[in-house]
Amino acid sequence: MTEGLENLPAPPPLPERDRRPGLWCWPVIVGAVLAIALMPYLDSAAREQTETEDGLSQLAVLQLQSRLLIGLSAIDRAQVAKELDELNELITDDRSAAAVALVHAFVGEQEGREKAVAILERQAGEEGGETPLTEWARKALDVGVTPAERAMLSQHLGWFAHLMPASGEDGGGAVPRADEIRRSGLISMFITAGLTLLVILALMTGVILLVYVLARKRRGEFSTAFDRTRLPARIFLESFAIFMAAIGLGSVGGLFLNPLVQIALVLGGLACGLLWPRIRGLSWRETRKSLGWHRGRGFFREVGAGAAGYIAMLPIALAGIGISALLASLAPSESMAHPAVGGMLGDWPQRIFLFVLAAVFAPLMEETVFRGAFYRSLRFGNGVLIAGLVNGIIFAALHPQGWMGIPALTAMGFGFALIREWRDSLIAPMTAHAINNGLLVGGLALLLD
Repeated sequence: MTEGLENLPAPPPLPERDRRPGLWCWPVIVGAVLAIALMPYLDSAAREQTETEDGLSQLAVLQLQSRLLIGLSAIDRAQVAKELDELNELITDDRSAAAVALVHAFVGEQEGREKAVAILERQAGEEGGETPLTEWARKALDVGVTPAERAMLSQHLGWFAHLMPASGEDGGGAVPRADEIRRSGLISMFITAGLTLLVILALMTGVILLVYVLARKRRGEFSTAFDRTRLPARIFLESFAIFMAAIGLGSVGGLFLNPLVQIALVLGGLACGLLWPRIRGLSWRETRKSLGWHRGRGFFREVGAGAAGYIAMLPIALAGIGISALLASLAPSESMAHPAVGGMLGDWPQRIFLFVLAAVFAPLMEETVFRGAFYRSLRFGNGVLIAGLVNGIIFAALHPQGWMGIPALTAMGFGFALIREWRDSLIAPMTAHAINNGLLVGGLALLLD
């Protein structure tokens, strides 16, 4: 029975379930982050685009604050006078100066008009003379504007053009639909107050959940579903590096060639990154499981866990937001708003498109790449704290909110990583990410309407 067995050839070696990532990965990742972060400082076209996006985002934030102040003026005029003076700190150019001046004139009547004129004169002094926007704002305060002029100015000032008085022949110097503007501001104020109350309640609930989880974890009663020993793992660093290279090249291509080049490269990089482990000889089943593309303990249960996880991570997010707010106070002239904030000034089709982009596409793509591939590779040989923080920092650095937004976005990315650690399935962090973006973008769209 055993004769000739010594001549039996050895079976082929089993395929390697994981591979050491190439030495090129981290240089590509760091290089892509630096290229995206430094591009506005190294290229005039990128700097001009960033300034345009920041200007629109600042106008949107200014509009929201102005609507709230107009609503508050119907309840407490003394408090509004104090808040209006603080609004002056948001003036950075002729457009914001014209906008703030129009708000002063609308809310403060004669005294407000005098302050508005002073704002325009101060801006003219800083600009070395009046600009077309400040000149039009002064004309509106002096003699009013016609409907055609208001329509023209709304292309540059947006909602603020509605605060301009009508010319004598069209309205006797009164602001058309002034009562409607005040009612709209009052509604915005009540909506904001309600949302603030909900946020406070959610934060309190999040603190309770977080303390409960930490207490159970300390007693050894809380377990997580993420298996750090699951393979493949390290190969996903290459997948992430491929995606990062595509983002970096896409940013350059979108700026100098065509925005469609950026979209094509990003989507192509995502596809190549996901297929890379398969190209390297790993099975799709192993790849999918390691990424977190599975139903976990059931789709709807994971969705519920994502919602609960989002509430529990709110205290962590608040800490990051607090640090970012402190940094913003040190550099008030720099914008920390996302370009999508300025996009909310567009019409409803544009707002719906941005909502789908932020609340559907971004969670699916970013969670697959960051909490799927990147977090899996980081957890190989690292603890939750190190893996989560590195994941969150790179995640934050790729966002366009600037260096001041990094603490807030790092906290968010760290929170999403903790949810991935808890559930393993990406359904939960995708749900948390979608809730966060959906509430922010949807709420802003409604308040700016």
